Amino acid sequence: MKSYPAMSGGRECWEDHFMLENSSFFQEAALRICGQLNIEDLLWESMKFLGKYIPADEMMLNVYSPEEGYLRVLAQATTQKGQQMNKLIPLSSEVRKLVRLNCSKEKIPNDRILIINRPNTHTVAHFLCSSMSLVRASIMTMFIFVDKQHLGVVDMIAKDNNIFSYDHARIFSLLQNHFRVAVSNALTYQRLIEPKSQDNKRPDARDQERDIPSVPNIIGARSGLKEVMNSVSQVASKDSTVLISGQTGVGKEVIARAIHQLSPRKKGPFVKVNCGAIPENLVDSELFGHEKGAFTGAVALKRGRFELAHTGTVLLDEIGELPLQAQVRLLHILQHKEVERVGGTKFIPVDIRIIAATHRDLKTMVYSGQFRQDLWYRLNIFPIHIPALKERKKDIPALVRHIVDKKCQKLGFKESPRVSKQCLESLTAYDWPGNIRELENMIERELIKNDGRIYSLIDGNENQTYNPEESNNNRLESLDQAMFSHIQKALKYTQGKIHGPNGAAELLEIHPNTLRHRMKKLGISFKNYS
Repeated sequence: MKSYPAMSGGRECWEDHFMLENSSFFQEAALRICGQLNIEDLLWESMKFLGKYIPADEMMLNVYSPEEGYLRVLAQATTQKGQQMNKLIPLSSEVRKLVRLNCSKEKIPNDRILIINRPNTHTVAHFLCSSMSLVRASIMTMFIFVDKQHLGVVDMIAKDNNIFSYDHARIFSLLQNHFRVAVSNALTYQRLIEPKSQDNKRPDARDQERDIPSVPNIIGARSGLKEVMNSVSQVASKDSTVLISGQTGVGKEVIARAIHQLSPRKKGPFVKVNCGAIPENLVDSELFGHEKGAFTGAVALKRGRFELAHTGTVLLDEIGELPLQAQVRLLHILQHKEVERVGGTKFIPVDIRIIAATHRDLKTMVYSGQFRQDLWYRLNIFPIHIPALKERKKDIPALVRHIVDKKCQKLGFKESPRVSKQCLESLTAYDWPGNIRELENMIERELIKNDGRIYSLIDGNENQTYNPEESNNNRLESLDQAMFSHIQKALKYTQGKIHGPNGAAELLEIHPNTLRHRMKKLGISFKNYS
C-alpha cells in the first residue's frame, strides 16, 4: 500500500512535461467530468477520459457510513457504460473501525491518492474486492472532501495485481478539484430529484434485506420501476408462480428474466414460449412434446418446452392467447408438476417454475369464458404490473442512452453518439404507445439511417410517428377506435409489413393471423402503408 502526495517536490517539472504533451488535458477533463449531473454519467465520462492515461477497468463511487454499519456503492462505470447501483454492503466491526479511520480528513490529507496494488494485504481493500468477487485487483483511491465534509470515495480498479504506478496516481491527482466539484454537484442533484420521503431515510437491517436487486439492463429500477423491482426482490427466491401484466412492449420478458436470474434456478434453463405465435394445432406438441408416431409427421420423439425447462423457468408469454384445451393441460402441470406427451401413456415429472405474461385483462376473459377461472386462480398467485413508458417518463433519458449503446454494439458502430438535450426532451414529450419496443426500433432506425448518429430529432419530431399533440387528446375513444388507431400506427411504422422480424405483429406481440383477422374486422388494408 502506498500513499502519494499530489503536491510533493518535483511536481511542477513533471506536470509541465505532462501538460506539454497533453495540452488539452484539463479542458477535456472539465467538459467530461464537470459537465455531468447524473452520477453514472459522471463516472462513465471519467472512465472514457482517464482510460487513455490510466489502465483501469472500472470506476466506483462509494459512500462509507461506518456509524450505521454499511458501505453504499452509489454508481459504477466501465468505458462501455455507467450505471447507478445504490447497493448496500454491511461492514464487519473490524472493517467499520478502519473505514472510520480512513475517512478522517486528518488521517487522509486532501491532496493524497491511495494506491493498493495487492488488496489481500489491506483489510478494507480486501473486503471491497471480496464483495465484488475480484480474486486479483489493484485499487487507486481518491477521497472527496468539501469544506472538511467527507462526501465519498472514488475508486479506480484494475482486475489484476500491481497495475497502478506513481505516474498513474499523479495523473489521477491532477483531477481532484474536478472530482470535488462534479461529485458535490451530482450528489446535490440526486437529492433534489429523489422523492422527498426518501431524503432522510436511514437503512436498517430490513432495508438491507429488501434492497432492490441489481440486475443488468433494468433501467429505472430505482425510479419508474421501483415498485416492480421491489416485487421482484420479494418473489425471486420463492418458487411461486408469477403473473406479469402490462402493455405490449413494456419489457415483460426482461422482468421475467430478472426473476429467473435472482432465483435459485438461475443456473437452469430459461425457456420462453410465445403462446400467440404457435398455431393452435401445434400447441400441445410444442408445449408438452410428442411420442414417435403419435400423429402423421411425428417421425421422432420430441420433448416439449416444459421438459426442456427442467430445473429452470418457463415464461408463458401472451398466456391469454393459449387455447382452452391447452389451458386444461397447463392447469395439470401447475397442480402436479408433470407432463404427458402427445401419444404418450405415462406422466413425466418436471421441476419447473412458471411465469406467465400478458397484455390482456385475464379477469375480463374469465367472465367472457375465454379463459379458465381455475387456471386464472393458479396463475394469479403473485401479480406484477409493469407501468407503460408514458407513466415512467423520467426513465426515458437513461433508457435512450442504454439503447443507443446496445444498438451501436449490435450494428458495429465503434462509438455511441451523444443524444442532445433537445432530442431527449422531444422523446420524453411523446407518449410511446409501442412502449420500449417502439423506442428501441426508432433508435435502431435512426442509427442505420444516419451512419451511427442521432440528430434527426434534435429540431423536433421530424418523423410523423412522433406527434405529442396526439397523445394529449383527452377524448375517450371506443375500444374499436383505439384498436384501429393503434394498428394503423404499427403498420405505418413497419411500412405495411405484418409478418416476420420487425413486422407489425411482432411489434404488437400478437400472432400474424390474429392481426390479419382484426384488420379485416376493422376494415384496415396493409396496402395503404406499403
